[in-house]
Amino acid sequence: MRRFLLTVCCLLVLTSCATTSTLKVSYSGLNFYIPEHVVAVGSAGGEDNFLGFKYSRRPGDQFIAFTRESGLGTGGCDYPTFFQQVLKLSTSKTCEISAVESFRKVFDVGSTSGVWRGGEHEVYYFPGDNGKIFAFLLLDDQHIVKIDSDFLDTKAMKAVLVEQLKH
Repeated sequence: MRRFLLTVCCLLVLTSCATTSTLKVSYSGLNFYIPEHVVAVGSAGGEDNFLGFKYSRRPGDQFIAFTRESGLGTGGCDYPTFFQQVLKLSTSKTCEISAVESFRKVFDVGSTSGVWRGGEHEVYYFPGDNGKIFAFLLLDDQHIVKIDSDFLDTKAMKAVLVEQLKH
């Protein structure tokens, strides 16, 4: 009987360790699922409506941030056309090349960058060599939400966006 109880207790402990818990965050009318164990939350209203979550007590380390982006220079294009050109998914040259090249340089666009499609939204993501990842959730042709983190990998960022990518 003791062995049975010990086995059940161990299974319960191991099962709870393997379970990934998330926090549901509503931002810009949408739901996102971020890792738990947030140390601090910060928000600044205004046009971009910044919302940040810290996971470390060290300044500038381990964060997830949401921003309603309004000042991204797209070279005269709407967001879908711009991101298609950035990722070289389109041969269209309608956006100013300087804006496209600048974005590629700033956001370290490479072979691991891409697009997730699902539901009503597209998400363009750009993981960097420095451990950072940027995701741009297109709300429509002129509005996006930028989500960035310095500790999530591509799989974890996609999990944050799971509700937006449901079919």
